[in-house]
Amino acid sequence: MNYTTYPPVDYKNLREIILDCTEKYAEKDVFIIKNKAPKGVKWDDLPEEEKYTHIKFKEMRRHINSLGTALIAKGFKGHRIAVIGKNCYEWILAYYATVMGTGLVIPLDNVLPEHEIVNSLVISEADTIIYDPAHEEKLKRIMESGETSLKSLICFDELKGLIEEGGKLLDEGNRDFLDAEIDDNAMSILLFTSGTTSNAKAVMLSHRNIACNIYGMQIHEDINANDVGLALLPYHHTFGCTGQLMFMCQGATTAFCDGLKHIQKNFAEYHVTAFFCVPLILESIHKRVLQNAKKQGKLELMRKMQKVSRVLMKCGIDLRKKFFKSVHEGIGGNFRLLISGAAPISPEVQADFYDWGIQTVNGYGLTETAPVIASESPRQNRPKSVGPSLPNVEVRIDNPDEDGIGEIIARGENVMLGYYKNPEATAEVIKDGWFHTGDYGKMDKDGYVYITGRKKNVIVLKNGKNIYPEELEPSIADLPYNEESIVFGIPDGEDMAIATKIVLNKEYLKAQYPDLSAEDAEKAIRPVIWEDIKALNQTFPVYKHISYLATSLEPMVKTTTAKVKRQIEIDNILANNELEHISNAKKN
Repeated sequence: MNYTTYPPVDYKNLREIILDCTEKYAEKDVFIIKNKAPKGVKWDDLPEEEKYTHIKFKEMRRHINSLGTALIAKGFKGHRIAVIGKNCYEWILAYYATVMGTGLVIPLDNVLPEHEIVNSLVISEADTIIYDPAHEEKLKRIMESGETSLKSLICFDELKGLIEEGGKLLDEGNRDFLDAEIDDNAMSILLFTSGTTSNAKAVMLSHRNIACNIYGMQIHEDINANDVGLALLPYHHTFGCTGQLMFMCQGATTAFCDGLKHIQKNFAEYHVTAFFCVPLILESIHKRVLQNAKKQGKLELMRKMQKVSRVLMKCGIDLRKKFFKSVHEGIGGNFRLLISGAAPISPEVQADFYDWGIQTVNGYGLTETAPVIASESPRQNRPKSVGPSLPNVEVRIDNPDEDGIGEIIARGENVMLGYYKNPEATAEVIKDGWFHTGDYGKMDKDGYVYITGRKKNVIVLKNGKNIYPEELEPSIADLPYNEESIVFGIPDGEDMAIATKIVLNKEYLKAQYPDLSAEDAEKAIRPVIWEDIKALNQTFPVYKHISYLATSLEPMVKTTTAKVKRQIEIDNILANNELEHISNAKKN
């Protein structure tokens, strides 16, 4: 079935978005939910009609309105309502039933330890929490402790009953939720930054912050009502939550991921066509594709076909899906668009996906900007850039150096209201209406933005040279045994030196050193790594040469959006004396 592609709409608030999309796409599926099999029955043995529940747009609208009506009827009007749980339909209902007329919504990270949940509840002054059953014991414990302002707990399991109650009230003419006044520019969403190097801050966002970002994304991103997405990025994070709203706004369907281990299976199961993700996921898929090609002895042929394909593309002939049919089948068979954000993606990875017939675009933004500042689109993309700014966002480079590199600053209605009860921190980042991102970058003459690195990660040498770790990391990431890695600076006498930590791919080690334990294989491969780093150093200016190495078999500490908690990693490396200098490396 073909669906009408509607022109972009500049919505004022989230209610307008939900009402509009549920009217335009009323009979379409908005969510596909995998049902649990009854006890003693295997899911595969269920009749096909019992395996999935299909939620239509009009049903979602009814459920949100019913739940919101019930919450207000039970006295929750004006409450600060936290939502915590894995991505699921209940999370969506709780979020929108709160923010569209009940109270202030506070999305919380689903994997926070108990003491950090307490801290978030205290800072946000939440008095109610709607939660996944997995959190029940700890939340009861937290409420009984009296450390927070919590007065009410509502489990996801209770939402069905509340929806039924609210539905009856709606049918009787209750319009308390439907007609609730929304202040488009007031604080309506309070969420926390990922806090990779410091304590997370509470960011105040309004309906308008999110709505104007959706408008800009409608213009830039090619999502349509024929698309099917997979909800992998956590909803408590702005990229995951705004990305999901973008899918709904465009009439696309969303399925829920069974977990990272099942992602490839889910791609095929739901016929996924478009996907909001982070580079770690893309790079993992990319490595798997190349490894499979190498195992089959087809890697060299694949590279040749990519070159042929590029020539044909210049002549207007697109045979990519035919040439790389096996690649498409390996990741579900239906992909056409990957939208990556939250961290830089390797240009080589992006180029390979394009060569294989899957458009991959970068986006850039922060929680404080709701979140998107700039993004590529299928029509606007350039190697190593994150695209131009959204049409309703201004971007400038503040105090650029001789290479045009300076801090990226942005201005627009997507910029947060500020940090909650933290005017000092707010004043540090919002100056004369411009939000100072803390990221260094540059812009070309056409307005395309290029990120060079985080301001706090920059390595400043004694001679005044600046080194951006993010510029070196893609080269390290492309090494075949690299699962993940970071580059960072360490004190070295009176100056700074460049170091890298590489987490090794255990499958690669097992294939290369089948007779060795993982620990012995790690030792065996270190001289190989050093030779590779020496070769890479020859491609960098001398002042950017990597001279210290740490390896590990264990994954790095990350946020829930897969960003490495860089400072924690660096502190641990130095505390455990893990680094080896290149001059001390053993030769083969």
